[in-house]
Amino acid sequence: MVKVILQVYPMIRAESEEERIALRPIGRNVERYQEAIRGLHDIVQAADDLGIWGVAPIEHHFHSEGYEVGPAPGVMDAYWAAIT
Repeated sequence: MVKVILQVYPMIRAESEEERIALRPIGRNVERYQEAIRGLHDIVQAADDLGIWGVAPIEHHFHSEGYEVGPAPGVMDAYWAAIT
């Protein structure tokens, strides 16, 4: 039996590169960060409903201007375990 694992790259939304620059430091924008986390909540629940075996996030430290959100994947993993 194949065990499918969904790897996710949590991303902070910006409509354009110009908006991303204007919002710097976007990695510290609480509203956009929480929006990204809420979106992942829905994706993880849908993956669970589809029978996907696991979900794994990326891990990036010191990435305050990046597109990805991933400073503490263990915390997100624990949260996802609680909702699936």
